Amino acid sequence: STRFAVALAALTMLVGPVAAKALDAGLARRPEGPEAVPEAIESTEARVLVIGFGRFGQILTQVLLAEGVSVTVIDKDVDQIRSAARFGFRIYYGDGTRLDVLRAAGIGRAELLCICVDDSEAALKIVDIVHEEFSSVRTYVRAFDRTHAVELMNRDVDFQLRETVESALAFGRATLEGLGLSSEAAAATAEDVRKRDVARLVLQQAGALTDTMSWARGLNEIKPEPLTEPKRPSRALNAETRDIIGSQRREAATRTLETDDDYQSQQQEARTDA
Repeated sequence: STRFAVALAALTMLVGPVAAKALDAGLARRPEGPEAVPEAIESTEARVLVIGFGRFGQILTQVLLAEGVSVTVIDKDVDQIRSAARFGFRIYYGDGTRLDVLRAAGIGRAELLCICVDDSEAALKIVDIVHEEFSSVRTYVRAFDRTHAVELMNRDVDFQLRETVESALAFGRATLEGLGLSSEAAAATAEDVRKRDVARLVLQQAGALTDTMSWARGLNEIKPEPLTEPKRPSRALNAETRDIIGSQRREAATRTLETDDDYQSQQQEARTDA
């Protein structure tokens, strides 16, 4: 025991100065003043709430994921929920048209709502609920077609985009390039079409807002129209096509005559009242 005590004392004498120097060096490196505050724990709330994780919502969230934006996904399809689980998002299985589901998923704390469902009526319902209950949340909506886009514009959504517009424009640009047009010229043509398409959409919205009845008729009558004046009339290449086009033109002529008759009747009534 005496030898052990002597050995321990010797070891202490050897290690003590080294430990003391290490402690002094550590204290010298320590910054003066208060201790550094640890970084705040990242909030578990998502900045963006995405309703619908189908092919449209998946591409959208890829962009958000690449930028590190926190996302909550709502979907009522089990397979889509399983797909979303691979992305590291907050996920809520439920019907996004229900107020209780929106609340449970945290919409009241989200900055922006992306409605990516492929059901135009469901999208309109969600917009109405959110504008009524969560007016501070911005609404970005996938539009199904021109009619749906006008309805969304009438509801003052913050952003709407017809689901096939950008991909079709890109496809058209690539087609022009495939026909020998330069990439710059093809891009300029596609951009010109985009601008004229948006301008027409705004005019269609304005025309549909004249009154309730004309609004309803206007939405029903929004049909594809050329943005560039055709250089020649369409030509049918077989008998079936001639029948289809012929009947369509006859129907259009009939509608024109009916419209003229209605206009004449209104003018006659106005003169009579005067």
